[in-house]
Amino acid sequence: MAARGDNRRCWLITDRLSHKAVDLQDSQQQRDPRCSSDRMGLLLLLTTILLSSYFHAGTVVDAQRLFTIRNIILSIEPSTDVTRDANVTVRCKATVSSSGQEALSREYTIYKNSNKVYTKNSSTSEDLVYPLSGARVSNSGKYKCKINIEGKEMTSAAQKLTVTGLSKPGLHLNKEVVSEEEEVTARCTAHGETGSIFFYFYEDGKVILESLVNSNQLEAKFRFSSVGIHKIHCVYAVLIVPDSFKSEESNTITLSITPILEISPLSKIYEGDHLSISCTVRNLLFSSEGRPIHLYLSHGTKLLSSGGTRVNHSMVALAKDPGDFECKLEMGNVAKVTTKMVSVTGE
Repeated sequence: MAARGDNRRCWLITDRLSHKAVDLQDSQQQRDPRCSSDRMGLLLLLTTILLSSYFHAGTVVDAQRLFTIRNIILSIEPSTDVTRDANVTVRCKATVSSSGQEALSREYTIYKNSNKVYTKNSSTSEDLVYPLSGARVSNSGKYKCKINIEGKEMTSAAQKLTVTGLSKPGLHLNKEVVSEEEEVTARCTAHGETGSIFFYFYEDGKVILESLVNSNQLEAKFRFSSVGIHKIHCVYAVLIVPDSFKSEESNTITLSITPILEISPLSKIYEGDHLSISCTVRNLLFSSEGRPIHLYLSHGTKLLSSGGTRVNHSMVALAKDPGDFECKLEMGNVAKVTTKMVSVTGE
């Protein structure tokens, strides 16, 4: 019916223009026959322009078709509560009504806790899919979806995703037997985890370091001053403001702190040189327990000296003597040993 109306209006315009053209032609022929050809051409041009304007206007109206965003819904599949390693899909479904047949160009944006995490442009009416493969605790949060079509926007209601389950942390030390004040490198790893993570290092049940990093591992350096046995472990917590999710404890590593053995000189020793050797304990982990403390300084199978927290010995270096020196600490049934080798060059 609309097409018939448009055609009818077109014929009316054409008919009116034709009648005007004929009337003007007759009038001009009566006045000046020589101008009739030029006037007729001008009228035909005018008719063409008017008809072209009419049809062009119809095309513009059709291109600027009307549309409205009726609804937008965000859903989380298979559930809003999942365990670690689950494959999660965040789906954004928009309902749009339009006067045209072709789908409108859309811009989708996914937000997590008000932070933009994903954006995609689409020229179809299909749902936007945001996959979270092998979900982690750090994926937990409130998700929303926004659609933008030619400046018109609509945002969905929020859906909260909760992912539970953390991997057991792993602790590694570069050495497990060190002397007092010797540096130890410790590394705590949250296997497979992502996001902002707090790491905690413990010595004998007490926190000795905590640090927040955007990595799934933290390496730290320590110096332990107390001779004896130290038990080291670590824990991590994934931070999701305003909450944090704490892991179980890592494996525990027993670190032995041995007494200090010093030899001077330690290198370029020639037969006949004087050697100064000392065996020392500066701090005792178990000293408050009242157990007896003994230090023993040995050279090969020969006991050079013994005492409490420090023993010293001087000697002349001989090429025929064994090169190993030993400093041994005994506290009840606990024994810690430090050894060093020297090489004596004969003359």
